[in-house]
Amino acid sequence: MEPDRNTAHEHVKRHRWIRRVEKTIDQLLELIDNKPRLDRRKPNLPSDLETRIRELVNHENESPSFPVIKDVSDRATSTSKQSSRYVLTLNQSHQAPLSEFEYSDNQKDQPIKWSKWTLDKSLGYYLRTSHPSEIVYLELYVKKNKKDQKRNLVGRYKLDLTELVKRKLVRKRSKNGTTFYDIRIVEKENQNDIVSEMVGVPEYLDSGIRELAIQWQSDTLRLVVHPDQIESYEEQLKNWLADKSLPLLIRKYRRDRGHTKSHKSGRTLVPCDNAPANYFLSSALFDYPFAAKEVPERLESGELPVGMIADAGATYKGHQSVNMDPPNLNTLNFKICHIEPVGIGYGDITQMDIERLKDHMYRFLSVKNMFLLPKQYGALGELDAFVEVFRDGQ
Repeated sequence: MEPDRNTAHEHVKRHRWIRRVEKTIDQLLELIDNKPRLDRRKPNLPSDLETRIRELVNHENESPSFPVIKDVSDRATSTSKQSSRYVLTLNQSHQAPLSEFEYSDNQKDQPIKWSKWTLDKSLGYYLRTSHPSEIVYLELYVKKNKKDQKRNLVGRYKLDLTELVKRKLVRKRSKNGTTFYDIRIVEKENQNDIVSEMVGVPEYLDSGIRELAIQWQSDTLRLVVHPDQIESYEEQLKNWLADKSLPLLIRKYRRDRGHTKSHKSGRTLVPCDNAPANYFLSSALFDYPFAAKEVPERLESGELPVGMIADAGATYKGHQSVNMDPPNLNTLNFKICHIEPVGIGYGDITQMDIERLKDHMYRFLSVKNMFLLPKQYGALGELDAFVEVFRDGQ
């Protein structure tokens, strides 16, 4: 007997699959929007890709499940009145009409591209999670329901997500040192119903997390680096960054920890994981001396680790061990947390701007930008409400 497709299990499975497809499509469209100038080398696409997408869109002869704009004439004229029907909101306490952020075509900062989001009126809201950019130039469209082929333009908006976070209209998150934003746009007439269904973050959770951070920050038993050591290590780190003969350690690797790469500027780069941060914070905590000129010798001897392991073919083979000198902070049951995010994003590090790489390494290895948490509570170091306390105290 064919399984009942109305069961909760099948419903969840379908929903997750659809969300994954939609997210993948969003990523593909973003890549296409940011397409560089192509030469003879072009993406190698399967020959049946177009056919399979058409089969997906027109499954069982249904109307396409995503909106298709065939012509500019499909777009409705945007008005402030129409925009005021939609609000940015995370919960009942914090909301603002989208009309507040309307973009005028005569503004000086003309965008390179527009993010085109479509709100399904049958749902009453649009949710974008894990958005990577701080500024969004948004074209918002609406459609009646999922099967509707036509979508109408609501308006164009400029959203400064860093400012909206301060107003608690957008949620900021960090993952592996990279910042993301969650944005929710709700149709006003459905707002009461939709907001009640949201999984918002109550104020008392953020305040409770901050209170924990304040207690930990002021705990006299917490391991901290002596101010004199901070000053010394900061000076030596800046000397290291300024000396072009010394390699830059970049926390971005793909089976190449300990390898040497030549940057387009000529400077040597060494991919690594978080092991060097462990080494330098431990050295500073336990009053080990450090001088920038010693970096090559420490790398070559293996004293300065490049990773939990060094990958095959590595130039520098130093790896983090249980019994290190200085002590391995992981062995001492601590997690290292960075205050300012360290992530450097996607791309070939040999082609990135050298100042961007130097700024990355400074945030990565600066003892001012690190604090410790007991491993069992390490997840607190991923919460903005917790980390902000240490950021404010810098």
